[in-house]
Amino acid sequence: MVLAALLLRSFLAASRADIKFDAAHAAYAGINLAKQFPDKAARARFIDDAERRLAALPGVTSVARTDRLPFALTGNVSAIEIAGLRGPLRDGAFSVDVTNVSAGYFDTLRIPIVSGRAFDARDRGKDSMPAVIVNETAARRFWPGREAVGQHLKVRGDREWTVVGVSADHPVRAVGEAPRPFVHFAIDQLSPGFVSLVARTDGSATALAAAMRRELLAIEPRLAFMGMEPVSAMANVTLVPSRAATWLLGAFGALA
Repeated sequence: MVLAALLLRSFLAASRADIKFDAAHAAYAGINLAKQFPDKAARARFIDDAERRLAALPGVTSVARTDRLPFALTGNVSAIEIAGLRGPLRDGAFSVDVTNVSAGYFDTLRIPIVSGRAFDARDRGKDSMPAVIVNETAARRFWPGREAVGQHLKVRGDREWTVVGVSADHPVRAVGEAPRPFVHFAIDQLSPGFVSLVARTDGSATALAAAMRRELLAIEPRLAFMGMEPVSAMANVTLVPSRAATWLLGAFGALA
């Protein structure tokens, strides 16, 4: 009974935790672009058409792309090298959670940029300066006592990237977790095979998800979705293990 009470208290604290961004009015549609559009030109046309259609939906205020939303069950981790700083990996690198996002991503999820700038037209194409945005925890850990904007990091075996902005911290893997370093790469400089189209509305996120499905299928009727729901639902999924454990121990406590 004591264990059940403690776990219930932890679960309630996690469920009431501030996720630090506004997921209540955003919805997403996950698509495996590489599988459904093997031709890169067709892939680019689909993205342009999709963003145009979604932006024209009633109530939609912004549209963006990412290959990893907060609380996604499949996370991206990269080995990051920082000049003058040795990490815990064998070659001195740091294992860091990463994502690729488009211009408008931070506005769509209402994630503040606390220093520098968000991605924009300057960060499109392979010939543009490789740009990243790090969160506050990454800025403090990798460049303590210094301004992170203008610093550089390198992905193991890849090119050097310049920090153009610092974003506010928010949970990455689960609600209530301790702040962790998070690095955002400009998606238009990488073109990943998987993408989540994210839209923000001033109305219902559930209704928006249904409208997004309709518009995207109008472009490609055979489109298969890897996920489609309000962004807030992803946060709730991370609480499922705690919720199940709480009910299980609660039942055993009541039986005892």
